[in-house]
This record gives sequence, structure tokens and C-alpha cells, in this order.
Amino acid sequence: MAAYQQSDPSQVSSGNQTTVSPNLPTQKDKAPDPSEAPSSTSLSASLSQVTAIQIRYDNIQLNCKRAAEVQIAQAERMLKRSRLEQVAGNPGDNVIIPIPLVDRGRGDPRNIMGVNLE
Repeated sequence: MAAYQQSDPSQVSSGNQTTVSPNLPTQKDKAPDPSEAPSSTSLSASLSQVTAIQIRYDNIQLNCKRAAEVQIAQAERMLKRSRLEQVAGNPGDNVIIPIPLVDRGRGDPRNIMGVNLE
């Protein structure tokens, strides 16, 4: 049973012996190809991509800040409205008391009308 071995191009295999051939170039010995070097157009394209990504990131951060500010403002409006609508009642005022859904049957009313005695 033979085991699979990945060979290096600089190694020559003959039978069970493997020798290194000094004449074959390896990936490390190769000179960089000038056609593979980044050109000014590819650098400008990559810079424009980087700036586009940075602009998108800045927009996301700005929208998150705005959303947080709007959410706080909305909570303040809700609290202000509830304080104005739910003032303490005076004796003799008519009130409506809601009945929770779990405490009533199908035919029961949603609210109970009452009079504030004290």
C-alpha cells in the first residue's frame, strides 16, 4: 500500500529515494513578474473601494446615533403624554377600568365603568 506524498517541484523522486535537485527553481526563488505588480489604476481602484467602504461605515455609525436619539425622544414624548392623560382623579369622576384579556370570557365586557369615591 503506497502512501500519498505531495512532492515539491525542486525534488526528484526515484523509487524510495528522494533527492533535491539544485537546478529546478522553487516558488521562493522565482522573480516577481512585472505583469503581476499592482498598477496605478488598480491602486486607485482599491483606494476608491476603501473610501467607499469607509463612507458606508460612517453612514452606518451616523444612522445608529440618529436612531438612538430618536428613540430617546420618542420615549420622552410617550412619558409626557401618559403623565398628562393619567392624572389623579377627583372624587365623583367617572372612570373606565380595563379588564385584562386573560381575566374575561368571550361575552364579558372589555371595560368596567365606575365612579371615583375618594
